[in-house]
Amino acid sequence: MTFLRQHWGIKPIWGIPLSVELSCIPSFVAWSFIFSRMAGVTGLWLGFGKGLFVALVLFASVWIHEVCRAFAGRAYGLTVETIVLKGWGSKTVFERGYQKPLQLLEVSTAGSLVNLLLFVMLSSLAKMPFNLGESLLTLVEATKVINVTIGLFYLIPGVPLDGAKILNALLWKKSGKVPQDNPLLLQLGYVASAIAIAVGLYYMSQHTILGCVLLYLGLWTCIAHPKTVLPELGSFSGQGYRKSQSSRRQSTSKLSSKLSSRDLPQLPQIPDFDAQFLSCANANERFAQGMHYVENQKFQAAITIFSQVVQANPACAEGFHNRGNAYLKVGDYSNALADFKEALRCGLHHGETYLAQGLAYIGMGDRQGGIMAYSEAIRIDANHLRAYLNRGNAYAAMAQYQQAIADYQRTQQCAVKPCDRAAFEQFQQALKQMEEGAAQD
Repeated sequence: MTFLRQHWGIKPIWGIPLSVELSCIPSFVAWSFIFSRMAGVTGLWLGFGKGLFVALVLFASVWIHEVCRAFAGRAYGLTVETIVLKGWGSKTVFERGYQKPLQLLEVSTAGSLVNLLLFVMLSSLAKMPFNLGESLLTLVEATKVINVTIGLFYLIPGVPLDGAKILNALLWKKSGKVPQDNPLLLQLGYVASAIAIAVGLYYMSQHTILGCVLLYLGLWTCIAHPKTVLPELGSFSGQGYRKSQSSRRQSTSKLSSKLSSRDLPQLPQIPDFDAQFLSCANANERFAQGMHYVENQKFQAAITIFSQVVQANPACAEGFHNRGNAYLKVGDYSNALADFKEALRCGLHHGETYLAQGLAYIGMGDRQGGIMAYSEAIRIDANHLRAYLNRGNAYAAMAQYQQAIADYQRTQQCAVKPCDRAAFEQFQQALKQMEEGAAQD
């Protein structure tokens, strides 16, 4: 599985970096086989040829969806880190987040609009007064079905689909505040994936193309869902952990009811502190090359090199840590989390690894998992101020102000970069107001 997570960069298109995960190869072969076997075509080579083409159209349509999102983001000045095509779906990684709701709205709708536009254009082509031939017409119909299904499915308002982002953009525009994670949208993502898988399996024998596309989209939605990867319990025992979670929820509920009577100031957006890349005592030339790419912020190249390092030495915990950290830099949180877990299995119980694991959980929308990882980093190093700040951010986002204030108080000892000092002074002032408001309540 580690081998399949390797990324290989390909030539950028119109300045947009592209990379392909090796998991695309077995996935593409599998879907080609499924399409060819279920097409009911007489002749082995003709059936396999059609299956190969339809699988290619499926992957290309998903990729086109992401490329159009990247172009829409770039039109707003967002820098595209990379577009990663995986065996299950594709992902566009932007260098920074959205600044306005209109950006989020247009970027999230761009992919589906192009898929639906392709469907309309191919429908018009099929109605032209000339004979396309039975085989070509079959392939055109398959392309139509794939694009209209992808275009409509992505508009479902469930995480991680574009429809959830569109809904959040509308709420952001209406309220003027960036929406927080909505549990209902998280549940709708799982419901959408379950329905797509069930309907896909039902239709595979009746309408092969539609059934397979729905099955593909359902599996991708489930795999890409932020809650699919469960947080590790680490050193927590089952019963004790559940008791602590129960008492924490009760205290949070009481505190929230106290603070609800007062409009407390909102903390400015202080970014989470990144985890450090780790050196290795027995580093070879390849490991050093990976660190060189990291220093020059060439993180995709670093991912490739560290993949070679851990493939040559599966016990190299620092290699897994550094590759996971590079995955964080390009926004690939699921692969980052898998690498940090592998580093921990190799015995690297380092505060930086737990800090990085927390960042991966937060990136996937699992704040509780992030808090657990940050807590483990603090257990290892009681003065790990970056872990305190990141954990305070997570607590504040979950409206657990008492815990957030306690963590933020420790961060006032943290050395802040000059470029962040103005924001940090605002943060300290808002923190003081929060403490006064909580004390008065």
